[in-house]
Amino acid sequence: MAGASAKRSQDLCSAGLFWALVYGVASMAITLFNKAVLTEYEFQFPQVLTVCQGAFTIVAMFLLRAAGVITFGDLNWKVARQVAPLSLVFIFYVVVSLAALGRVNVPMFTALRRTTLLFVMALEYFSSGTVPSRWTMAAAGVMMVGAMIAAAKDLTYDPVSYGFVFLTNLGTALYTVNIASVKREHKLDIFTMLWYNNLMTMPALAILAWWSGEMEAVMNFPHMADTGFLTVFFFSATLAFFLNYSTYQSTSLNSPTTQSVIGQLKNFVAFVLSLVLFSDYKFHVVNFGGLLIGFAGGVWYSVMQMQPSPKKAPALPGKAGATAVRDVTASGEDGDNTDDENRGADATEHSMSEGDDHVLGHSHLATDGNTETSARPRLLDSGASSRASSTA
Repeated sequence: MAGASAKRSQDLCSAGLFWALVYGVASMAITLFNKAVLTEYEFQFPQVLTVCQGAFTIVAMFLLRAAGVITFGDLNWKVARQVAPLSLVFIFYVVVSLAALGRVNVPMFTALRRTTLLFVMALEYFSSGTVPSRWTMAAAGVMMVGAMIAAAKDLTYDPVSYGFVFLTNLGTALYTVNIASVKREHKLDIFTMLWYNNLMTMPALAILAWWSGEMEAVMNFPHMADTGFLTVFFFSATLAFFLNYSTYQSTSLNSPTTQSVIGQLKNFVAFVLSLVLFSDYKFHVVNFGGLLIGFAGGVWYSVMQMQPSPKKAPALPGKAGATAVRDVTASGEDGDNTDDENRGADATEHSMSEGDDHVLGHSHLATDGNTETSARPRLLDSGASSRASSTA
């Protein structure tokens, strides 16, 4: 019995390591492939690219469900109408992020995307009164200062391009803050939510791509018969789904510590590779120093993510039961959400704030129940309190 248990633990450890590596590679690769498509080949049609990514995701999900690999619920029009606004936010930030990535070099894109945390903190403060700990705010401040220093000497600075990045951050924050309540209300699992997001938005996005002239322009794209372009485009279109799937597997099997470490490693490797592969980054010592400061802030924030969190944040006066969006007790007191089920939530949300724009911000990722429970980290972690209590 002990031998079988040890072998099972070893198998789970090996599977966790495998999916952590797959997640890291997929997350890094999709940024680099998207960048190559949009910049090196000058494919300035983000709506068409998103349609292709969504179409592949729908087909892949059908095939994997038929093979019994994944499960997801059938389309319910009542739920679809209620989830539609959130799905539109999701597709908005994906399209805008692709447009931003095509206009901003990868090091600056990553540095600016880290400021998503500030958008999330602001939205949670105004929506539920949640205040993060001083250490979390300090880490966010370091990331912000790093981005500002880097931007001050960004030799490729373009205010419109920066505007696209900050719109992406806003869309990401809106999705991340609201996904928890939507999934809890409708009891949607990770793949069902992914299914709704793509199925509901693809028709509207295809019509928009046609109306804006992108579809017609693609037909005349000069690299359409280029093998190199088609290869890069294929990986760009297919990696979005594999990133979501590998994120689910990795956050289900691994601890938040492992997920955070992998996230920082892939960010660093992507940063280095982007300097070698793409020519749109212009070196300046102040800019580079700002990027390193932002990276250090990201590492610090990851450390904060690993810290235990308190049971509950106080509710706002006049809002019965209103608490932090991610405020779920470690013992599973909030409905049927156990600590194992919540393990992947914040690692996934953290991935979004780090620039993984195709990762869904699921707040209740289901696990297979075989992972070891651990203290649940939160985006707004130890020391969280309500606006009322901070002014009392």
